[in-house]
Amino acid sequence: MVKVRAGPKAWLIASTLFLNMNIVGYSNAEEPAEARDPPQIPLKEELGGLTIDDRIKRLELRNEELRAVLRADLPIYKNADANKTDGVAVEGKPLNVRQKLFPEKALDPESYSLQAYWNNGFELRSDDKAFTLNIGGRIDFDNSWYQLPSAMQPTLTNPLLDGSELRRARFRAGGNIYTQFEYAFEVDLSSGSDFFTLEPNPEQPLYLTDAWVAINDVPIFGSIKIGHQRELLTFTNSMNGNFLQFMERPYIFDAFNNFFQFSTGISATRNMFDDHLQAWLGLFRTGTRTGAFGVGNGDAAFSARLNWQPVLLPDEQFWVTLGSAGSIRTIPQDPGYMYYFARPLTRAGSAYQVPYLINTPELLSDDLVNYVNFNLHSAYGPFSFGGEYLASYMTNVVNNGSPLPNAQNTNTPMPVGNLTFDGFYLETLYFITRNDHRPIDLKTMAYDRVIPQTPFICRDKSDPNMPNGWGAWEVGLRFDYLSLDSNQVQSGTLNSITTGLNWYWNANMRIMGNYIYTFRDWNEPNATGNIQAFGIRAHVDF
Repeated sequence: MVKVRAGPKAWLIASTLFLNMNIVGYSNAEEPAEARDPPQIPLKEELGGLTIDDRIKRLELRNEELRAVLRADLPIYKNADANKTDGVAVEGKPLNVRQKLFPEKALDPESYSLQAYWNNGFELRSDDKAFTLNIGGRIDFDNSWYQLPSAMQPTLTNPLLDGSELRRARFRAGGNIYTQFEYAFEVDLSSGSDFFTLEPNPEQPLYLTDAWVAINDVPIFGSIKIGHQRELLTFTNSMNGNFLQFMERPYIFDAFNNFFQFSTGISATRNMFDDHLQAWLGLFRTGTRTGAFGVGNGDAAFSARLNWQPVLLPDEQFWVTLGSAGSIRTIPQDPGYMYYFARPLTRAGSAYQVPYLINTPELLSDDLVNYVNFNLHSAYGPFSFGGEYLASYMTNVVNNGSPLPNAQNTNTPMPVGNLTFDGFYLETLYFITRNDHRPIDLKTMAYDRVIPQTPFICRDKSDPNMPNGWGAWEVGLRFDYLSLDSNQVQSGTLNSITTGLNWYWNANMRIMGNYIYTFRDWNEPNATGNIQAFGIRAHVDF
């Protein structure tokens, strides 16, 4: 006896043919005479509510799905016995979740695959863009030089010395699942991360920035994001670090916003009236900035921001945004106090080596800390300009002494009442090169990526079809003001003017140069004076 062995694909094909044969009434046997009479099409009721055409269409769809399974070679069948190959057992029919979510999509097996693209970074995506995966990172390499009175050096928390710094070295992955769901994960491996300490840390630096999931297009709420995420309280913090117009964010960010640049929590963002109005709000756990972890009963913060875009004409390179925001926050139980500080606007060395130009003592309070923010920014053609104000208000504050390492705090904690610290910046930028423009990111209502009209290309003329280009050139000017003087706490003020030159080689690479002139005013011997700094940065993101 010859045993015929049939594999799973053969059984599928045979089953499909058998179904089609039953539909068309195929038979090799002699049919009765009455069967050869013209067929009478049965009523719907006789076929369970379906006509023959309906059944044929249903079977054709099922055949298409079976053929897709065969082409994709999905493992939905297996041998009934591992020691035999003459029988098959069906585990179960495939669950086509994609078809249920997107019934209008055709059953094309190629739609399951991801194709590689360059979209200002490496991207894998399906043909319908329902599934995407972005893998990349960024590198910022800085060099800085300083000039200041030698007598001022001892008044700083660390000497301000020339040097270099790997300001950012980040790896990122993110994308979409079934169009509506979004995710992101990013870590910073540079020793330039802000760990808010002036003591050397022998551990390998690891700064967690983004680690969240989101669901978009939710009725009423818009986009809901859960996890460790950027708090969109200010314009300058809402902006992606890849798109910074100067080497460092302004003093008001470093002093007030940097403590909660990233936080663990839940937020919702909704754009309304064709993106002319955006509302953002979030509930977060305080003290979770760098590691996403925090322990403390009642450590919480509520933040909200409202942006109005009276002019939004991206095709005409013209937009205006006005924003107002606020936050109420507890002081984290670990460490149980807070203090404000500001560092140079161009930096060198590891994070703990960068000195504070001015800083407050440790501030204790059982009350909430309040922040308020206002901003106005606009761009028209090659011009962009804007300004932002940010203030912190604390009540029933106690001065707990110096926050610096190894400081001799012999003073008894002293009540200092209510404190208000604030600052602002004004800036303007201009593209020298023709048709270049600074756009707005409608997800965050902040500056978006600059894409030069003619990328920088410098090569020999062996390829005449590839002309050389100069990239995009931008000049900028910013004025910064910060005051940490309030009532009995007199920690100084800073006034700085920054001039900048940005050379965009392409959408992912640029060279930045900043010259900063700073006037430091602090009521301490030899602490008042001028500081000059020059910094240069090489940036790439992918």
